[in-house]
Amino acid sequence: MNKLRTLRSLLLIVLAALPALAQSSQWGSRGISHVFTLAGTRLFSAEGRGVGVYDVTSMKRLETATRDDETLAVALAGPDTLASMTSGGIDLWSIAANGKLTLTSMIGYRGFTHLAASEGTVAAATANGVNIYSTAGGTLERTGTIPVTGTVNDIAFAGDTLYIAIEGIGIEIVDPDAAEEATILPEAAKGLAVNGDYLYVAAGGNGLVTISLDGAPHVVNRTGEGEANLTRVVAAGARVYAVAQGHLISVYDASTPAAPLLKTSLDEPALAIAAGGNSLYVSGARLDGNGLATDNGVPLRVFDTGQAAAPRKVGEVSEPDGAITGVALSPNGSIAYVIDRPFLRVLDVSHSAAPREMASLQLDNIQDQVRINSDGTRLILYSRGDAQLIDVRDPYKPRFLNVWHSLGRPPSKAGFLHDYVLEANWNTGFHVLDFDHYDPPAQIGGMKMDYHELAIKANADVAYLSPERIAVAPMDLSNPHQPYNPRVLFMWMKEGVFADANETHADLLLARTPDGVKVLDLADPLSPVEVSSVAMPDAIAMAAAGQTAYVAASGAIVRMDLTNAADPVLSGSDMRVTAPQQMVAVGGKLVVADTYSLRVFGPDTAPPVPPIPSHRRAVKP
Repeated sequence: MNKLRTLRSLLLIVLAALPALAQSSQWGSRGISHVFTLAGTRLFSAEGRGVGVYDVTSMKRLETATRDDETLAVALAGPDTLASMTSGGIDLWSIAANGKLTLTSMIGYRGFTHLAASEGTVAAATANGVNIYSTAGGTLERTGTIPVTGTVNDIAFAGDTLYIAIEGIGIEIVDPDAAEEATILPEAAKGLAVNGDYLYVAAGGNGLVTISLDGAPHVVNRTGEGEANLTRVVAAGARVYAVAQGHLISVYDASTPAAPLLKTSLDEPALAIAAGGNSLYVSGARLDGNGLATDNGVPLRVFDTGQAAAPRKVGEVSEPDGAITGVALSPNGSIAYVIDRPFLRVLDVSHSAAPREMASLQLDNIQDQVRINSDGTRLILYSRGDAQLIDVRDPYKPRFLNVWHSLGRPPSKAGFLHDYVLEANWNTGFHVLDFDHYDPPAQIGGMKMDYHELAIKANADVAYLSPERIAVAPMDLSNPHQPYNPRVLFMWMKEGVFADANETHADLLLARTPDGVKVLDLADPLSPVEVSSVAMPDAIAMAAAGQTAYVAASGAIVRMDLTNAADPVLSGSDMRVTAPQQMVAVGGKLVVADTYSLRVFGPDTAPPVPPIPSHRRAVKP
């Protein structure tokens, strides 16, 4: 009989039991700017790992206030008060004269999507409406909720009035402190920006819409309809900037605020964007057609738009700004292979508290995730449709061997089965690849279906795939030239990892699903049987070693003891994560590619063998 544990019970366990690990650390910490807000010469950045503060006159970082939960938005609630929205709630900060931040209050809630603030008030959108909070006394106190039917695209304050852009409905206008019913302007609105007595609307394919706030809000101008799909907008002084496709910035002269004139278009990544005077502040990486980063960008870049028709870059902050997306561990847990675009980094993690870089390899079109073969001599890099094979027999000198192009669209999966590489993606199917006997690598077997996950049980010649996001499909690979799928088990396996057998159960496949983690017994590897499940809808990544699984959910890592597979035992830990993309465990060591850093948890392991010294030939006298 399946045993279910609810997420609420899980969180109680996490809070009640926090055993410490022997060591833990981070490597490669970096911020990635998501949202900017500007106050005079101070620019505040929601940079994922926390809040960054810059002096825009000197282009110097003044503060890095880190948080465990991912920081996604910031807004000013007064001259010395900042609100930040995280994946775990809202934080309130006091701002010192030198730009330093002090956390004064926080509220917990997972599900906020947008943030706005005015003097003394914070608004945060959820799936069901917009919550209103007072910041009196340096704390956050909920004062009301504005119900919303539909998806909120953006929110913005003009004085005490809140404007809510609702997909497919329009702009709802409400005074949170008044009893009057809200009014709605039936304008398509993706993004909002208030500048003086005007509200500028990024109206998708309807262009830039200008709304006068003098008296009853009303439209006074439309421009650019059908010319671009505008999704965000900022405005300051006599300039308005609207963003399309994440990187095409239309620059408008708003010397006449009611009738902004398009002057030029700037091709510049703008994941985060703000404006002040005649300065434009942007950040972001360039994206490909699948929305994946092709470079790292910078956390802050500044343009002078005094000449609206000819913006010019006047400064930038050069810091690491690309995500850490993948990690693999050597069989003894001492070496981590890390994807830090455009590099494959080789780290000595034997001393868990002090990872150090041993080597790196720069790769064109590097993939985002990585797996290692059983003897630790080869890596396969995957996720964007390619499979890149790397020789790491000498970890101090990683060497690119070859690449196979699936011609499929990301995301893709790959891994090792003995000397073969398996690759699966949702466009071109499942492939068995031979890198050793063909150049370029050749497909020697395969099946055509849309696959979204690939977990490989190498010692059983079986792989488990997730076709069409509806099933777990065991693949018999005893003959790799003729893969065979005998049956399916209907569940959407978003991720699959393995736990070891003991005297009471066979090897286990753990399938992370939208509802939680399913535990499947592999006594017959081609006919997995569900023996238990753990309700954990917030789970976003997992790993396993021995009979312990590690599941990242709600910003924490929970241990799952699988000694009794029919009744997994959950326990809390002091391991915190922000935005995990790939996790791997070896023995008691766990490493996490956590977007904004690599996190290392667990005991020390044997150090890597030192590099072989190079001997110089003696020179004869």
